[in-house]
Amino acid sequence: MLAVLAQATRGGCPERLGTFVERLKSGAELASNSPILALRRRGMEHRPAMRAFKDRVAMYGVMVKAWNAHARNTGISCLKFTFHDVNESELPVQRKGSTGQKERMPEVI
Repeated sequence: MLAVLAQATRGGCPERLGTFVERLKSGAELASNSPILALRRRGMEHRPAMRAFKDRVAMYGVMVKAWNAHARNTGISCLKFTFHDVNESELPVQRKGSTGQKERMPEVI
């Protein structure tokens, strides 16, 4: 999360960071289509299983997607990041987007 927030401070909407962080922590004032609410739910559901590299990369991807939607002030209906069925060793370590992923790694706006 800190990586996403650090990138967002240098992005196009740093003034929205305070609201994002406060609502992420408190869960207050979130509409049903809020990207922050979707991120809170995703984090709570998947927290115990965050040991595998693949799971951590997917969580980073959904954090970026949630931030980008919040920065654009748009709602979302589904927050996910998916991979092809590959072995953990086949996933990229430090490349943006790869042939081993269904989705390209999103960039923080």
